Amino acid sequence: MQRALPLIFGVVLLGASAPALAQPVTVKLNEVKWTDMKGMPAGWKHAILAGDPEKPGPYVERIKVPPNASVPPHSHPDTENITVLAGTFGIAAAGQPIKSSMRAINSGNGARLATAG
Repeated sequence: MQRALPLIFGVVLLGASAPALAQPVTVKLNEVKWTDMKGMPAGWKHAILAGDPEKPGPYVERIKVPPNASVPPHSHPDTENITVLAGTFGIAAAGQPIKSSMRAINSGNGARLATAG
């Protein structure tokens, strides 16, 4: 038992000095606040669930897009992780013809769009 006391004491001290973990954030569907997306055509809506897309760092954003909507080719400064919750989302590779590089992401699937470089 005398040999076990230093080990137990060390584990307790280690646990006491560990940084506090952030509390989980829950999102309830009926509490999501949808707003019009700046700079996008009518009907595009988004909800920011965590973080701020206008600032550096991670954020979580949900987007509602009207059927058959399209947006011109563009890029983002950060890696994007897309999950399609309903419907189908088409995505094309940067710098390649849209028709030959278009891929459909169906409901329940996703894509990771890493930044170039």
